[in-house]
Amino acid sequence: MRAKNFRLKACVCGVLAAAAIGGAASAQDKVTVLEEIVVTAQKRQESLQEVPIAITAYTSESRDLVGIKTIEDVAAFTPGMNFSSLDRMSVRGIGRLTNGLGSDPGVATYSDGFYTASLSEVGKSPMFVERIEVLRGPQGTLYGRNSIGGAVNIIAKRPSKDALHGELRVSGGSYSTTGIEASFDGPISDSIRFRIAGQSARQRDGYFENTVGKDRYEIDRTLIETQLEVDFSENINWWVKYQTARWTDNNSDGSLNDVGIDPYSVAQGPFPTGSLVPRADYFTSAAFNGGTAVTRASVNDRYKINENRPSDYTLKDNHIIATNLTFDFDSISLKYIGGYQQYDFVLHRDFDGTPLTGPYTGAVFFGFFPSVVPIYPDYTTTYGDKMQYYSNELNLQSSTDTFKWIFGLYQFHEHRSNPVSLAAPNQLEISALNSWLTAGGRFYYANGELQSDSKAAFGQIDWSFSDAWNLTVGLRYSKDEKEGFEENRLVLFLPITPNVFVPTATGTGARDISPAVPTRTVKDDWSAIGGKVGIEWKVTDDINLYANFNRGYKSGGFNLGTLIDTPTVDEETVDAFEVGAKALFFSNLQVNTSFFFYKYKDAQVPFAAFRNGVAATDFRNVDADSMGAELEVVYAPIDNLQLLFNYSYLNAEITRQCSYTSVTVNSDCYYNNSDLLAVQPGSQPVGPDRPPPVAPDTVQPNILQNLNGNKMPQSPENKIAFNAS
Repeated sequence: MRAKNFRLKACVCGVLAAAAIGGAASAQDKVTVLEEIVVTAQKRQESLQEVPIAITAYTSESRDLVGIKTIEDVAAFTPGMNFSSLDRMSVRGIGRLTNGLGSDPGVATYSDGFYTASLSEVGKSPMFVERIEVLRGPQGTLYGRNSIGGAVNIIAKRPSKDALHGELRVSGGSYSTTGIEASFDGPISDSIRFRIAGQSARQRDGYFENTVGKDRYEIDRTLIETQLEVDFSENINWWVKYQTARWTDNNSDGSLNDVGIDPYSVAQGPFPTGSLVPRADYFTSAAFNGGTAVTRASVNDRYKINENRPSDYTLKDNHIIATNLTFDFDSISLKYIGGYQQYDFVLHRDFDGTPLTGPYTGAVFFGFFPSVVPIYPDYTTTYGDKMQYYSNELNLQSSTDTFKWIFGLYQFHEHRSNPVSLAAPNQLEISALNSWLTAGGRFYYANGELQSDSKAAFGQIDWSFSDAWNLTVGLRYSKDEKEGFEENRLVLFLPITPNVFVPTATGTGARDISPAVPTRTVKDDWSAIGGKVGIEWKVTDDINLYANFNRGYKSGGFNLGTLIDTPTVDEETVDAFEVGAKALFFSNLQVNTSFFFYKYKDAQVPFAAFRNGVAATDFRNVDADSMGAELEVVYAPIDNLQLLFNYSYLNAEITRQCSYTSVTVNSDCYYNNSDLLAVQPGSQPVGPDRPPPVAPDTVQPNILQNLNGNKMPQSPENKIAFNAS
């Protein structure tokens, strides 16, 4: 029996959450005490139980205890948090629904105060990370950019002030897996400290068996981090971190190879008859394979593949610099937070998922007239993502027993490009068509380039007007500007001999069906005022009640690269109401609860569409309402035993009725890839997405549907976790 890559994920995450939320238990006069966790969720150090927002924190010690390594593990035991393998994270149903260029995430990730577009920071080893904080609900006042659903803070381990400290970790596993992590830090002098850490992870044998070549899912990754911290005086501190990473993985697996290619489909909707187009069912037929049907290996065993071309991804030119400069003067602190990041990510895939290269011969029929043509069922795809961005923040804050305030200015700049291409390497007719089609028979190319600028001013005041009551008021003004460039080209191979149906066919050649102007520039800007009003009641030293109203905002965006009809979507806003309680009983029972209602306007939701002859993603705005409840309980009845129970409920539904006037005016209307004619129970058809077919095309148009009453994506209704450790 062949080994599979099983993981005891629920057990691992359960132990983590128990330790992370509650901390380690210790005996004090025979009474077990839960450890206090200090967080910086409001840009100042506070006890987790005293922060009047819903927050879950994971320390490096608790992660080490159970061996948590990935963001999936964090999401598994964070109430209301959801994560998919496509780098999409949401909190309480608000988050990133697409990775399309020009869109933004809805949950912001900050590494040492520096906004980062990469979620890989959340999955860094505890060797590098001191603490992870997940803030649920809009955090626009203090965090601003893209935190309409929440924010995740990653705080790095800092250099030791006391003595030199070193650590080494070595691991090994099946499939020739090895890992090594090392760190060394400490003081250089009384005022200067350093830290250097590195990580190397290798998996030399892939666990997806390739029947025609090298096995897949090998890993080769390195990470290096250096830090320097300087005390210029008793009141002035400077800290800087530099990090670089490199990945060289092959990542193909059977679950990904679900798309086949039929070069000569005769019934594919908007595609010209007989053209080179994607079709999922080609490799289950024998039409173009000498009479023998071909089945992808992954159909019968998802751990088997049959790929003749490399499927891999690489990360290179990755550099991150983050820095903090702090001036502390009695009760006033001035802080600068800045950073820069760049990377170049490239993904290659064997797009047809078979070892077939051809040529084969087959007949394409136009009426009663067959055309015998050569077939080359060998296709590849390449996806690129190149990004550079930097940000600067300056904040001034004061802290006294009764009055706390913070005011700040923020700036962000980003430049990103996202080229995507499909190629048929052996189709010489395509390769020879145009000079731009020189990269191994490339027949489809799309690219988008985006430049974003964001500026904001914010302030928040906390007033303790009595020993038991605290009032919080905050405002943030944000302005976002984006400019994008996009291009889209598609060439179809048409090896059809002339006949009465296609009298102009040349026999061999290709046809460029790109739009007359295959490029476009779009530009737009958005601005908004968001804010927060909250009240907190400290019933006792161990029981806090709170109620908050937040207005969240995320800038509008583009969907670049496919020349869709309406490339721009409006900004998102949400009015979020929340009440909650945090309580500690008998020093060993912690109960945190929250209840919320969201009024979500103009959510940016992706829709499937055909654009310029290929499947694409369209952006639309929809409205939604959501309500939910969350419960976190940690109980340590005796030393060395902790019990955890987590539960979250979420009901998030689309509330906007789509507007359908014609096949070209159908705002907010959608067609279902698995129900193109809208005949399944529960469908709400409103009209076709294109005119009726013209002979010889017989494919009916897709029927658009109304989504009102449907669930929002990434919004699991119930989520539960229990653990004993």
